[in-house]
Amino acid sequence: MAAEAAKSDAGVDIAAKLAEVSKGGEKCTNFKECVDLLKAGKDIDYEGVSGPVEFNDAGDPAVATIGIYQYGNNNKYPVKALEYRTGNIEG
Repeated sequence: MAAEAAKSDAGVDIAAKLAEVSKGGEKCTNFKECVDLLKAGKDIDYEGVSGPVEFNDAGDPAVATIGIYQYGNNNKYPVKALEYRTGNIEG
């Protein structure tokens, strides 16, 4: 989403938009939905497959979410998500 907001694939341009597309704004969860909002001039809060991500003022991740899953006997695919844990990253 940061590359779409920056209209560029340059690392510096993407980095400059990471926080902007990841907090505040209208929540969206998939590429099409988010791109449509960006094209309409909306401020977005992208929450992708890995869950919500927040960045601090330096552009570093400030919050992380992990999923705890129960797997089936074949040990290949989770049967269900048991819970998600979110916490602040301090460093």
